[in-house]
Amino acid sequence: MNLSTKKINVGIIGSSFSTGRYSNHQDHPFEKFFTDQSNSNYNFYNLACGGKATEKYLQSIVYLKKTHNIDILLFEITRNRSCMNYPISEWYSEKNKNKSFDDIKNALYEPQGYYHFEKHLQHEDDPDWDKRPLDRDLSWEDFAKIYGFVSDLKTAQHWQKIMIEINANVYMRQMTTVIDVDATLNLCDLLGIKHVCWYHNQFARIDLRCWQDVKKRLNLVKFNNFITARQYFEDKYPKQNILCDGVHFTTSIDQELVKDWLLPAVESVAKQINI
Repeated sequence: MNLSTKKINVGIIGSSFSTGRYSNHQDHPFEKFFTDQSNSNYNFYNLACGGKATEKYLQSIVYLKKTHNIDILLFEITRNRSCMNYPISEWYSEKNKNKSFDDIKNALYEPQGYYHFEKHLQHEDDPDWDKRPLDRDLSWEDFAKIYGFVSDLKTAQHWQKIMIEINANVYMRQMTTVIDVDATLNLCDLLGIKHVCWYHNQFARIDLRCWQDVKKRLNLVKFNNFITARQYFEDKYPKQNILCDGVHFTTSIDQELVKDWLLPAVESVAKQINI
């Protein structure tokens, strides 16, 4: 393989663990870590989105292939979160009713497009939290008018309760994740995309028997004797706080994760590509 004749295009998908949740929302530090530490033979395109997971993987792969003709997909294994996201983003409001699909698609996949598309996700540690469209000072009538709701408050609360109950069903989330990952692998095969996948933490684990059948097909990064990156770093730095907010890695740990584990895995797969 002569990497000098063509750059390897690598797509990245995942949740906030694949973006750098701690950083300013206008940046993609995770992507930058790859670019800084690799050579010029690679292009990295990051469509990971905080608050989202496997439910958006298929559409992301299609976009990455059509737009950037990716050769390799690096994806994070994390549970489907579609049941957690109640559509109250300003994107659903009256002002977007007449937008063309190209308008929506272009905005959706621009840098941080999903952040704007899913503004309804609440992160109270976000300095811009109070600017999100969910304004608790509005009456339900005013809120519904601005954001396009057609139901009354009681109906909305009933639907929200259903979503919470679905989200509480661990095995339902695990099953939808298995289906999503299987479809991700199938789509990669159909499009001729090599893949690398990884676990950030043990909360993404899947206990279903059917997962073992899908897992056999995964090109999974193993962190020495540990399945997840968090287990590995907690063992390596037992006296060091490796988390910036109790959940996400600090900048230095993310840099080490990319440099020592994820980038070498991507480079190993790149050697299999005939350019």
